[in-house]
Amino acid sequence: MDEVAERLLMLGETPAHTFTEYLKTANVKETGVVTGTDEAIKNILDTLKLLIASERALLALASEIDDEVTVALLSDYISGQEKEVWMLTSFLS
Repeated sequence: MDEVAERLLMLGETPAHTFTEYLKTANVKETGVVTGTDEAIKNILDTLKLLIASERALLALASEIDDEVTVALLSDYISGQEKEVWMLTSFLS
C-alpha cells in the first residue's frame, strides 16, 4: 500500500487514506465468518482475481501514457499475485 500511495503522491495525486474512503471504492467485500481452510483459500483466490484484473486495467492505462515506473510496479505486483494464485490453487487440488 505504501508504494502505491507514494507513487500517487509522486504523480501529484492524493491517495485515499481513511477506512471510510476505502469502503466507498472497494471491489472486495466482507465475507462474514469463515470456518474452513478451503473456504478461506477460495475467498483469498477470489480477492486476488479481483486485484489482478484491476491491476491489469491500470497497467494498460499506465502503458498508454508511457508511465514506465507505474508499469514496473504493477507488473511486479501481478507477477507475485499470480504465483500466489498458482500456489493456493495447487494446495486446494
